[in-house]
Amino acid sequence: MSDAPLPIDRKMRQFAKTLDDADRFIDAATIVCDESKRLFGVACVVMLHRSSGSPSVAVDNIAAITDRHRLACVSLQAWTGDPAFRALRKQLGPVGTERLNVGAFIGLSSAELQNIALPIIEPGGLLGSLGYGRRAPLSSTLERDLCVIASYLSVWCARRGVSAVADAPTHERLGSRAQEVALLAARGLTNAEIHDALDISINTVKGRLKEVFVRLGVSNRTELANVLQRTAPYDDVSTGVTRRGSVTITRAAVTPGAVSKPVW
Repeated sequence: MSDAPLPIDRKMRQFAKTLDDADRFIDAATIVCDESKRLFGVACVVMLHRSSGSPSVAVDNIAAITDRHRLACVSLQAWTGDPAFRALRKQLGPVGTERLNVGAFIGLSSAELQNIALPIIEPGGLLGSLGYGRRAPLSSTLERDLCVIASYLSVWCARRGVSAVADAPTHERLGSRAQEVALLAARGLTNAEIHDALDISINTVKGRLKEVFVRLGVSNRTELANVLQRTAPYDDVSTGVTRRGSVTITRAAVTPGAVSKPVW
């Protein structure tokens, strides 16, 4: 067997196959970070945005930045003030391929870096974003390949039903017991099975499930499962900075005032 490197198109096909095995956005973003570094030697950050636009969660493999700057990058101030985000909102296409002096913003140094920011698209607009950077120049071929990765991730999100994150995450719109009922119903359990699992009355199950449907804007268990699938990418990640294997996950705090009273 030859030890020659694989042609880049074959590498991209293998990347697409690996990505297709991911079940959640966090897993898919980790694959994007790992494979981008392995294939192209670039630092990477993958963000999932809120329905109102600002980043909700970021996954990165950038060793040089501090946690303080990670938190700054998912803040509302970054969303409104960072030129790359402003350009993404405006054109929904690649931005930042020119040399940008962003070192101070991401906490490295004042040295100029080669950067590209790419949108992850859904029918309603911007779903997420990818950021790549390195000190060496980004060739037109590399920019093309990074755009292909962004396209693959957009398709993966569409196939998995991942969309922009609701401004109030599901577990913060529901009380803990209502969340338990919702999760079991979404998994296909009947009211009687939920009654057995949680040791609550059938009427309580029905009442809480009705409140869950109203609060989440769904009318049946299938729609409920779809809503919970969309929130699954981040519901098990704590607010703040979490290190997980080869990547660091940064989850933004809920926007003040965005959460209404939970259903208990």
